[in-house]
Amino acid sequence: MHDTLLESISSKQWQTINVHMDTSSQELTAKKLRLNESTVSRNLRRGFWWQIQETQHAMERIIESYFP
Repeated sequence: MHDTLLESISSKQWQTINVHMDTSSQELTAKKLRLNESTVSRNLRRGFWWQIQETQHAMERIIESYFP
């Protein structure tokens, strides 16, 4: 499922996701990319940011349970 999500993400959405990972704020992401906050929010939503983030956290928990 994760691969399916990743294949449909556009370059603009990836750019927004990457900057958001650095800033952890939609407001700062918008300023850095010179976009409206609504555009940042839409790019993150359409780029499946929250699903990707949840997958990452779940995998971290699984790995930590095997390698404490």
